[in-house]
Amino acid sequence: MSDENVERILRTLNQTISQLNQRLTSLESRLGRSVNETVIEERVVPEAEGLLGGRAVLSSQGGIQKITYVPVCDYCHSKLDDNFVVCSACGKKLCQSCTIFIEGKNLCPDCFKAEYPLSRECFKVLSIIQGVAELENIAERIGMSEEEVHSRIRELLEGGYLARQGVSVFSKIVVTQKGFTALLAYGKLFEKDVDMAFFKGRLRGEAEF
Repeated sequence: MSDENVERILRTLNQTISQLNQRLTSLESRLGRSVNETVIEERVVPEAEGLLGGRAVLSSQGGIQKITYVPVCDYCHSKLDDNFVVCSACGKKLCQSCTIFIEGKNLCPDCFKAEYPLSRECFKVLSIIQGVAELENIAERIGMSEEEVHSRIRELLEGGYLARQGVSVFSKIVVTQKGFTALLAYGKLFEKDVDMAFFKGRLRGEAEF
């Protein structure tokens, strides 16, 4: 390597080192000012979706702001504790109340509904069909017409929530494993639903008017 090339490399290194020194000096100066500045505001705010929280310090002419980002459930926005989980499908962080655990997976309500679509009417039919065989009785207890109940049963059969056992006139309709899974999960999702609470109370003969 020629002396000219060596000198060129040394000049480049010196320039780079000089620039780094300037940046370090500037950073140290900022840190020094931050220590002496007055804290003018401390805020606690919900963290954005998908993030787990943290802290930030913002400097301004009047002083510094300290911000604490609190992790919250991405579905109900309640504060998370150490027992939160992450939806296996979409990655949302969830509290225990919003988590649906099925087939070894933690799902948020939206992702669960995408895998197990079920209308309110179908849920009502599915809830009582195991113990009530006659179409007329099902319709009366749910408050639907027989035609509506028949349509919902067809949907449940097509969706795999119900199945026929036996042949011809001796066949009967039973709830499948998928149906029981849906009942359990939607029961949790509808836990605070006023209409569903009334429906369940009505089935038990305990509805309040």
